Amino acid sequence: MASDSFQPPSPQLLRREDFPQLLHALKQLGYQIVGPVLSQGAIQWKPITTPEDLPIGWKDQQEPGSYRLEPDPNTRYFNIIHGPESLKPLTFAPRETLLVLDHQDRTFSAKEIQPDTTPTAVLGVRACDLAGLDIQDRIFLHGTYPDPYYQQRRENLLLIAVNCTRAHSTCFCASMETGPKAQHGFDVSLTEADEDFLIEAGSAKGFKILQQLPCSIATEERIQQDEDRIAACAAGQTRSLPKTGLPDALYEAHEHPRWDQVAARCLSCTNC
Repeated sequence: MASDSFQPPSPQLLRREDFPQLLHALKQLGYQIVGPVLSQGAIQWKPITTPEDLPIGWKDQQEPGSYRLEPDPNTRYFNIIHGPESLKPLTFAPRETLLVLDHQDRTFSAKEIQPDTTPTAVLGVRACDLAGLDIQDRIFLHGTYPDPYYQQRRENLLLIAVNCTRAHSTCFCASMETGPKAQHGFDVSLTEADEDFLIEAGSAKGFKILQQLPCSIATEERIQQDEDRIAACAAGQTRSLPKTGLPDALYEAHEHPRWDQVAARCLSCTNC
C-alpha cells in the first residue's frame, strides 16, 4: 500500500521493449498479476502472465448508456481507458465464511476465519479507481473500527496506475481534481507513449520494483511532454461535477423520480 511519508524519486523512462521485465519483477517478488483483459466483449480484471494478454489493438468507446470495443491500429498496451468493472471485487469478497461454529453438547465454540489472500499486483489502475479506493480506505481501513477482512486484502494489493492521456465524454475526474493523473495511493505509475513509459514510484514497495528495471533518467523536456498530454486530456473533458455540496444535494433529491428510473433498469451487478 502506498505510504504518505514516502518521498518519491524523479520519474524515469522504461523503454517499450523492456516492459515485460516489469511483469517479470512482479512475479519474482511473489505477486500474481491482474490487469485489463479482453473477455466476453468487454474489458475485465483478469490474471495476466505476459504483455500480450493486455488488450493491444483495441480501444473503447463510451457514451451515456453505451459501451463498445473496436479495433484500433494503435498498439499501445493501455489504449483502453476503463472497463465496466471496479476494484471492489479485489477488496470485498462477494461471499465468504466469517465464523465456524462447533456444537458440543450444550455449548459451542466459535472460530474466526481469516481470508486467505495472495499478494496481487493490479496493473492498469486509473486515477478514478484510486479515488474510489481512497474513500473505501477512509471507512474500512482508517475508520474507528477497521475491517480486518478488508485490511488483509487491501494490504496485499500492489497498485500500478496508468495515467490517462485521452478521455471519454462521460469522464469528469478533472472537475473533481482526482485525475486524469494519479496523484497518490499508487505504488507505481505509468504514462504510456509510443516508444516508452514514464515510470514513477509512489511507495517503498514501488521503488523496490523500479530498482529491478533497466530504467533511465527522464529529461525535464520528456516529463513536460507527458504533462502536456495529461493536461490536454483534462481540458477535453466536457462534463463536470461540483466538489462542494454533493451530500446535501443528494439528500435533498432523495425522492426524485430519477432514482426510480435507475432502479427500473438496475441489473444488481454491484459495480456502483
